Amino acid sequence: MNRTFRFLVPTLLLTAATPLQAQFGPSLRGAGMAGAYAGLARGYEAAAWNPALLGLANQPRWSFALPSLDITATMLGPNVVDMYDILNKGDDITDNDRAKLLADIPATGLELRANGRGSWAGLSFGPVAVGVASTGLISGSVGKELIDLMLYARQYGDIDRTRLGEYRVGNTAARSAAFTTISASYGRKLDLALLPFPVSVGVTGRYIIGHELQRGRIFEPYVDIDRQDIDITVLAVRSKGGSGVAMDVGVAAQPLPWLTVGLAVDNLAQRMSWDEDLELRGHQFAGSELSDMGIGDLLDRFEPRRFDAEGVEQGAYDIARDLFTQSYAPRTIRLGVGVKTPGTGTVLGATYSTIQGDGDLYLGWPKYAALGVEQKIPLLSFITVRGGYATSLDGASALTAGLSLGLGGFNLSTAVIKTSGNGEGASGADVNRFRFAERMAAGTGYGLFFGFDLVAF
Repeated sequence: MNRTFRFLVPTLLLTAATPLQAQFGPSLRGAGMAGAYAGLARGYEAAAWNPALLGLANQPRWSFALPSLDITATMLGPNVVDMYDILNKGDDITDNDRAKLLADIPATGLELRANGRGSWAGLSFGPVAVGVASTGLISGSVGKELIDLMLYARQYGDIDRTRLGEYRVGNTAARSAAFTTISASYGRKLDLALLPFPVSVGVTGRYIIGHELQRGRIFEPYVDIDRQDIDITVLAVRSKGGSGVAMDVGVAAQPLPWLTVGLAVDNLAQRMSWDEDLELRGHQFAGSELSDMGIGDLLDRFEPRRFDAEGVEQGAYDIARDLFTQSYAPRTIRLGVGVKTPGTGTVLGATYSTIQGDGDLYLGWPKYAALGVEQKIPLLSFITVRGGYATSLDGASALTAGLSLGLGGFNLSTAVIKTSGNGEGASGADVNRFRFAERMAAGTGYGLFFGFDLVAF
């Protein structure tokens, strides 16, 4: 392995510290309709979209979700296929290949974002629902200058020693968060004599178990001209856990038997704290040292150690200073409309969602508007197909498709998402100071959803 590839291993280690809520809502059916599901969710799904929907009359007697998984990933920079083709060439990369790839990378560098959610269980009995789900967020960026260095080394077998003074790490950093949420929801119909149609209210209480909160970065190299070598510092600071509580509220109405409207506010009240007994990983490396180190040696150098305020590097202080910044979820306002056309098997939905105030632990875009449709296939009523379109209202868009196969109350559901980002690179030297949601809308990518449930009407 040449020196530069060992030089880049710490970058990869920074982004591999956590496992991978969905881009458009926390349910499989909602994902298939691009998030246009805030007026349609019922049973255990209603708890995450709007707990007031649990109080409406057309609830299933009970519903149960088996474990499901959804992952959405985006990249701001070159086309994924183009990047794979070039990197797969090995030593056969040409100057034109390198120039083409670098031309597609923004000045802020190559950015990768991934959101993931594993729903372990969801259960509802009439107006009551409970659920357990784990969420992970990963973001990473690699400076354009560092990618240039990597490609040159792959092409020529070593770094260009005539350019030692030009090499920069740029915006090469990573951060991640992982937590599990245990929730309980209740919806209740209101007896309002003044209104001739049903109105319900709902509330969800959530307990949040933080698994980790981490930031890492590679600092600009120090060039030792006499040694003809590069020294580089790679550091990551991690909080090993946390806890919090939050409350969501909602209201819903059915002005007509086939029409549902609802408004929900997530995190109306919340509190989140993280363990301040921090863990530090990483060291300063010399290029020549990396050349002689095996992967096991590198991993040993990344073994965690206690963050000692008396003796850590200045860079570790810089990372720790930002670690807890906005390390909680923002308030989310969600408006939904659902239409179930009688006797046709056709369902239409529309949703507008936006986040308000501070808080960076949010999955998906900062705001979106979505339209979706669901249709049972005539003569094949066990098959339901879905599709939807969403826009971030500032240049990003998404197309989705979904499918459910039902047998009695048992359903297998899948969905896929294709996002087209707005391509807006963040200003400033550190795009990782920007919230996850803003960077998620910048990149282009894909999402995949898969799971099972049981519903008894």
